Amino acid sequence: MKKHFTKNFFHCTLKSILVFLFVVGFISNSFSQPSNDSSFYPLKINFEWKYDSDFFSRSERIVDTVRINGSTYFALTSDDYAIVFLLREINNQIFIYNMQDSSEYLLFDFTADVGESWELPVDFACTYGTEITLAGKMDTVTTPLGTYFNCYHFNHLTGCDDAGIYETWFAKGVGKVKFIEIFFAGSFDFLLSDFITSIDNSTQKDYSYKLYQNYPNPFNPLTNIDFSVPNAGKVMIRVFDLLGKEIATLLDEYKQSGKYRITFDGTNLPSGIYFYKIITNNFSSTKKMVLIK
Repeated sequence: MKKHFTKNFFHCTLKSILVFLFVVGFISNSFSQPSNDSSFYPLKINFEWKYDSDFFSRSERIVDTVRINGSTYFALTSDDYAIVFLLREINNQIFIYNMQDSSEYLLFDFTADVGESWELPVDFACTYGTEITLAGKMDTVTTPLGTYFNCYHFNHLTGCDDAGIYETWFAKGVGKVKFIEIFFAGSFDFLLSDFITSIDNSTQKDYSYKLYQNYPNPFNPLTNIDFSVPNAGKVMIRVFDLLGKEIATLLDEYKQSGKYRITFDGTNLPSGIYFYKIITNNFSSTKKMVLIK
């Protein structure tokens, strides 16, 4: 478009101008995705993504931040806190913290050239794979939530025969909009069905009895344990080793209705599998955690 309009253009009728603006607006809305975030993988607390396939559903959520060696990582949980990944972004590159060797690795690179690849350690063989390649930058992905253009497309070299991500697509300002996951029964396409960017904390929350999976897990040496109770009362949380011997009492006090977090420190314990249990007047639950040094 020329930088200066001709004199005749300014003599156009108001109707012509309105028609012109309408057409421009229609084209813009039809071929671009509105976004208030320039990141292809926005990492912010309480951001949540939900995905549906023909047979399964998946959900991911940023629940907290973790400070490690002077760097801030965002804790990404999947499927009711069962899995925790620690991610951080630097100049449109996403890095993942590996709790096995206390190092970080490049996970997704949105500055890479198409065809460029990078490796992950074998610890991620059954999740993100052992090698990731940028396959494209201009893919169009249609989901139940809408159609996304100019998506970045990554291929994953899986290290497991029956588990892991095979392909992923990301849209600017939204994050992951589609992925293909491999199961023992085959592969399934997961499409973005909901994207929650904020939670209204002004409304009254109805809590239930729940003991969440600790994160990070595995951990070394600190891990967080979340729990919620619907009614005021005494709450106990104890830790046991693999033989059922009590290792520590993390909590033994009166709590009001709400959601809480406590931290477990395994500095003086050897690597291994441990169990933590919540006990109240009306509820008890036990979960497993893994300490790796």
